[in-house]
Amino acid sequence: MKDGLGILRQVLRGILIAVLIGTVAIVVLFIGRPLHGDRHGAALTLNDINELTQSIEAFESEYGKLPDTASLDFELEGPQAAGFITVLLGKEAPQSNIQNRRQITFLALRISRNKRHGGLVFSSDNKPEGIYDRWGNPLRVILRSPGETTLTVPHAGKQVTTSKPFVVLSKGADGKWDTKDDVISKTK
Repeated sequence: MKDGLGILRQVLRGILIAVLIGTVAIVVLFIGRPLHGDRHGAALTLNDINELTQSIEAFESEYGKLPDTASLDFELEGPQAAGFITVLLGKEAPQSNIQNRRQITFLALRISRNKRHGGLVFSSDNKPEGIYDRWGNPLRVILRSPGETTLTVPHAGKQVTTSKPFVVLSKGADGKWDTKDDVISKTK
């Protein structure tokens, strides 16, 4: 009799574990984002920021300038972002004013199907849609003004000054700019 109860308890425990695992899988599937803490999301976002930063620096090293943009401060979503990303991917249409003349692929960022997962997202017609943090917010690029030697940007409630020609930022988990959970590229 005791053996029968022990087996029944093991079976019920197995069923309970399977139900819990299935529930977590369904939640992840329907929410569309991994279940992880803000620190983990910040670390993954910082990795994407560093990859993007390295690609912009490599472009600058190759061509002696940063990619041309319509604005010095922009989020990586929408038409301006698509043009910027296309230049870094080496996928510009052949024309006389092409920026990445050698068609070098500078940007090798993780591709995602959904901006809520972060990374580089393409539209259904295979055009860059944007680059997002792990909370589904577009990353932001701030470029130094031509002729300036420093760049000052708002970060975590204070002003940060750097001699770097640009910074890349994320809003962080709260989805708001200039708060303590924002993630920023290296400034030194």
